[in-house]
Amino acid sequence: MAGFLGSGLGGFGRTVRRGLRRIWRSRDPPTLRPLELSPTPTLRELADLTDSLLRLEIANGCFGRIEYLLEKVGEAILAGRVVPPKEAPEDLLERLWINMLRLGLLDELRHLIAQHDLPVAPQVAAFFEFCGGQYAACRARGAAYRARFPDEEIFAMGFIVWGEAYIRNFLRYSLRSMLAPGNIPAVARQGRVVLSIVTDAAGAQLIRADPLFDAILAIAEVELTLVPDPLMASLEGGHLVRNFYILYGLLDHCSIFFAQGAAAHLFMIPVDAVVADGSLDSMAGYRLQGFECCGGGNLVASTETFLPAIDSRFPGAGPIVISTFELASLAVEHAHHYFTSQVIASQNVDFGKHPRELFWPREGGIEIHSIFIHPLFTSAVGLANYRRKHYANIDYGMIPRLFAGPARIKIIEDPREAYVNNFTAADRVYETIGKPFDVDAFLRAHDVSYPVQMSLFPRAQMLPCRRDAWTPYRDPDRDVATIATRLRQEQRSRQDRIAAIASTLTIILPTRNRPELCRVQIGFLKDCGLGHRVIVADSSDQPDRRLRKACTGLFEYRPFPGATSFDAKMRAVADTVTTPFVSMVTDDDVTFPSALEACLAFLERHPDHTVAQGYVLDADLDGGDIDVHAVRWFTPSNVETEPLRRLYELMRRYQPYFWAVFRTDVYRRALDALAAAQGTFFKELAFGATVALVGKSARLPVIHTLRGTVNSQTPVTETHPLMWFLKDSGSFFAAYAAYRQGLVQQLERIEPGRHAVRGAPTEEPAPSAACLQALDLVHASYFGREIDMGMVNHSTRVQLGDPIGTLNLPEPGPRDPAIGAGDRVHPSSIAGRRYLWRKAVLTFDEIAPQALDPSRLARLEAELDRFLPVRGTAR
Repeated sequence: MAGFLGSGLGGFGRTVRRGLRRIWRSRDPPTLRPLELSPTPTLRELADLTDSLLRLEIANGCFGRIEYLLEKVGEAILAGRVVPPKEAPEDLLERLWINMLRLGLLDELRHLIAQHDLPVAPQVAAFFEFCGGQYAACRARGAAYRARFPDEEIFAMGFIVWGEAYIRNFLRYSLRSMLAPGNIPAVARQGRVVLSIVTDAAGAQLIRADPLFDAILAIAEVELTLVPDPLMASLEGGHLVRNFYILYGLLDHCSIFFAQGAAAHLFMIPVDAVVADGSLDSMAGYRLQGFECCGGGNLVASTETFLPAIDSRFPGAGPIVISTFELASLAVEHAHHYFTSQVIASQNVDFGKHPRELFWPREGGIEIHSIFIHPLFTSAVGLANYRRKHYANIDYGMIPRLFAGPARIKIIEDPREAYVNNFTAADRVYETIGKPFDVDAFLRAHDVSYPVQMSLFPRAQMLPCRRDAWTPYRDPDRDVATIATRLRQEQRSRQDRIAAIASTLTIILPTRNRPELCRVQIGFLKDCGLGHRVIVADSSDQPDRRLRKACTGLFEYRPFPGATSFDAKMRAVADTVTTPFVSMVTDDDVTFPSALEACLAFLERHPDHTVAQGYVLDADLDGGDIDVHAVRWFTPSNVETEPLRRLYELMRRYQPYFWAVFRTDVYRRALDALAAAQGTFFKELAFGATVALVGKSARLPVIHTLRGTVNSQTPVTETHPLMWFLKDSGSFFAAYAAYRQGLVQQLERIEPGRHAVRGAPTEEPAPSAACLQALDLVHASYFGREIDMGMVNHSTRVQLGDPIGTLNLPEPGPRDPAIGAGDRVHPSSIAGRRYLWRKAVLTFDEIAPQALDPSRLARLEAELDRFLPVRGTAR
């Protein structure tokens, strides 16, 4: 039966991963093409594009721009723009439909097959049609179940089982072990338990007739999803059936849709496994610690000897109550070749070719490090985030679609809390490499693993068991450190290889005399899987060798003389940008790559918008607690149709659009306006005003940046209008006049003749009185808010010679670190660190609620966990 092994690397290595490796390793120009779709694509173009999209996912994760690209694919198919094929070779069709299932495009695939009558194998097409209809039915049944129990927690358990032998094993071993006191009975004390079982009519009859069925009904309910007999019959050959694991993955999603409809937590325990007592209760409890998914490694036992050993210890039909130590020790005694081939011991001279995890013998047991983990338990919050399905295989593809980083994934480091032991037939033999453990061979086995999966590898799981048969011969700590480093290098190499076809964005990172902070920023962006070119524009007085060395791959180091002005530096860099979009990020704040991707996708969809940015929050980033305490920039999108009205909307509640994502042509135009303006304040204002005059601005419902506490390098008298006015009113008004004249020129360029009065043919158009009055009033709506008459009166008296002290700005006082009512505390995956989301942020009424939903906050925290460990040491 397909459990840990069936849907994991054991069979997956031969069936699915072979195709993914072909996609990833291909350097053939027809396949490695830009991520663009012609107006009328062919089937081959769709297949090549989906190859590239999978490559993009594997390099950078499953979020961001790929969602927009997939929308374009779906639109082309549903709008009927795909060219009817003159012929459809079987290998091309199979490549296309497998890719589309991996990418979550089942509905689009069904539409494409029906529209062009594509010759997909009848049994395969029947699976598509059955699942396409059954998913909606499963979701509806889940919603009906939730309606019965609107205020209770619901725990769904998903299983696929058919055939007399598999059903017998499921009932006699897997389900009996789940009836142990610490498993289903303990979970039933936390909420409602419902078993979602996918089977055929004969299987349903066998399950209902078994005495165990009544024992289940005493503590849980059962929902059966019946698969037509011909479909189940086509899978009787198990892993020998072509594309078996992909079809199995489709059926796996029936329980997922049911759980999503019921807003339920979901257990997905393999049917060919024995569950240690207390495991399900512990897994359900991890959600209360802030985790949304859990899993871990396991040993694999041989069915033929392992199950009789279980029978001898637990005769009859009562629950199997077994500890982790005894269960794992029993599996060692009856170990399957798949497991023994992955033990790093002197006795193993023929290592497995497709290891999903590695096993080092240690004192008292075995240390396990996993890359793939089966999602044994997923919270309702986490499952709700599984929007784009990986229909082909949940073991491989579900967790990457749920999480950008590892923070909310619980690797069961102490399997005494929770452990599930798989078993499979002894005659199932898996490929080996013909030599002892080799790091390079292991890395090759994971050349199509996702970034979030690779980030799980360093977490150790110490499984207690008797394991006298193996002799350690390598240092586990050294091996783990080496592999973790190589995995990070591989991820960065992928990003470099994909950038040429995937990126339409260039990121500019200006820095000056802050090499430590800039290096941390570079490391953060690399670790988050950023797939775009980054230009580090450094005008430090003394260039830093380590900063230059950090700029590798997609990161380009661009030095400038220390005396170079910000205007000249940014314009010089902008002239080398060849992508249609550009963004600026700071060297001292945290800008989230996921937000950049959301902004990029938005601008690609909305050609009338010039700039996109999410919300900007204030945070203390240097302590053990990451304290997100205030909202800084939040004003809504500026979508007025007339330039002057957009300028007014910007000024009446001025907040800058500077560290955002822009159209490159507008960005260069705004830089020209910045260069022409006088003084830091009016330069910033000229930049933002130009962007507003040219087009609409979007505030997206995402957290874009966390601003820390690093002091600005520019004095307040150059950045605040009142402070500048109080220091030197003459230069302030002169700079304003020049700035205003620049706006007139922008308006005349956008709307010729509307805002100017023409004189002689050789003269420049003069601004009309109405235009100047409108501009002055627009800016008065901003400047007036900044006037503090107390400060004006004080400065006036100083100017008149009164013997009073110079005006000093008040220093902000310390904030209360206590956790108050309404504050939300989340654990970090880093020991000793927590995330504090203050009530003032969570209840801020101008933030769209979806920007702060739990799944999005979890993604941000996962990204922050990559940034903050390094940042803390750098400052």
